Order: sequence, then structure tokens, then C-alpha cells
Amino acid sequence: MTTLIAYMAAALATAGLILIAQPSAILQYIQVQSGSSGFKWFAVGIRAVIGVAFILVAGASKFPTLIAVIGGLALAGALFLAVMPKESFAVFISRMAVMNSLLGRIGGVATILAGAFIAYAVL
Repeated sequence: MTTLIAYMAAALATAGLILIAQPSAILQYIQVQSGSSGFKWFAVGIRAVIGVAFILVAGASKFPTLIAVIGGLALAGALFLAVMPKESFAVFISRMAVMNSLLGRIGGVATILAGAFIAYAVL
């Protein structure tokens, strides 16, 4: 499980770098995919896997309570998205995808910091 978390932290850092360098690359892809039910269920599945992984490794991490809370929030997010109607999901994601590119870059920095923290806390 720790290896899965390490890969996830690396993926977060990579996504953050892409958001800093060219936010439109990710945001346009998200906008195009927002109406797809496959995209919705992928988002649900990823959140569920991350939530379970965080909860399982929380006890061995440097910040067990925080990691468990993050895992619980990921599971809650998966449940929330799972019960959300497809049309509402598409509107929700579309609103996120049309953000200003400066906000995308700021989000990229935050994503890199989150990935680094997760790697530090779990490894």
C-alpha cells in the first residue's frame, strides 16, 4: 500500500507540474470528458482506492490522524460523486475546468506541495 501512495504522490507532483507549465492541457481534457459516465466512474474509483489506501497506511505514517482523515474525505468524495446524477457531475466538472489559467497554476503549486507532503508523511 505504501508503494501505491508513493506512486500517487508522484502522479500528483507530475500533474502539478503540467498545471504550472500548461494548465489548458489538463483543463481542456477535463472539459471534454466531463459528460462521460466513464470519466465519472473513473473519478469515483480513484477516490475510493486512494481513500482505502490512505486509511490502511495511516497507522504507519508520520501523521496517522491526518492521513486517516484524508482517506476518509476521499471515500466521502467517492460516495458523493457516485450518487451524483451524471448531468450534475458534468456541470460540476465543467465549472472547475473553465477556471482562469492563473488559478490553474496556483492549483499546480498546491498539488505539488500536497504530493510532497503525502510522500513525506507516508514514506
